[in-house]
Amino acid sequence: MTIARVLDGAAIVVGGLFIALLATGGFKVATLTLTRPEDVLVVLVVILAVRLVSRPCALAPAEPRRAVAAGVLVYVLLMSFIVVTRHAALRTHALDLGYYVQLIWRVANGHGAYVTLPPMHA
Repeated sequence: MTIARVLDGAAIVVGGLFIALLATGGFKVATLTLTRPEDVLVVLVVILAVRLVSRPCALAPAEPRRAVAAGVLVYVLLMSFIVVTRHAALRTHALDLGYYVQLIWRVANGHGAYVTLPPMHA
């Protein structure tokens, strides 16, 4: 069994884990709690990069603009889904959105650019 086949299998397992994590919102595997799909996505990308370095595969020729546009589209759709579902599940953190909402509210109401978490001038 070649290293490429092992990495292919690992990519399939991690890809399935990523999809399961998106579908369930998080779960526990033994002592490891998985709640951040973007971390699993990074692991998947690393596995695929190592696989392509170990044994390159031939890709169909593609126009660079189309390849970049497709990559950007996939990234935007995937990360938008992750961010919106995390926010809808009330799993965003204080400085993710609250900092800027408070800052905009205070400036719009004439209270100055000051935030309370952490207490400082913005």
